Amino acid sequence: MPNALNGIFRRRSSWDRTAADEIPSTQSVKLCYISRGYPHKNHAVLPRIGEALERLGHDVQFIVTLEHAEMARLPQEAHRWLINLGPLPLRSLPPVYEASYAAIFPSLLESFSVAPLEALHANGLLFASDRPFVRDVCEDNCIYFDPTSPSEAAATIASVLSDSGAELALRLKAREFSRSQFSARDRAQQYIDIIDSELNQPSLL
Repeated sequence: MPNALNGIFRRRSSWDRTAADEIPSTQSVKLCYISRGYPHKNHAVLPRIGEALERLGHDVQFIVTLEHAEMARLPQEAHRWLINLGPLPLRSLPPVYEASYAAIFPSLLESFSVAPLEALHANGLLFASDRPFVRDVCEDNCIYFDPTSPSEAAATIASVLSDSGAELALRLKAREFSRSQFSARDRAQQYIDIIDSELNQPSLL
């Protein structure tokens, strides 16, 4: 059964904007990647995408949520591209998504991550790995790139940065898709229905 958004994403009154308010107000385009720093999450590609975008004339920074040790494992020269808010509680995530221009998800391997659904719901613009574990969930509602190719990722992002009409159309399409997704409550009810169905089967004894 697919994953689902936590209900807090639909309850603005429960959000904590403290972390979002800590994002520096600079001219750089902010792309957020909310994830732990596991190797398959591919954080090392972010500064390389930043460098490629700089060559294309775009100033970007990546908002990340890494523990201190995870941040320290990245090369020091990569830190100029990153704004690290540290690990965040769930109630802080929606405002961080909203405060960003877009979300980025360059992961190399997942069973299922709810982050793409969170990004589409809270932001509406997601650049993501062209991998089945994203396409199967998000279909054509985000912008795909090869997570092993910083130049391709940068070109993909730059094409949207340079086309406000395309950006708006993508956001509207993603928001419509997000509204059609079932909630965590819906998913729990489906599990209950499956259990009830099994319990009500005639006994084989």
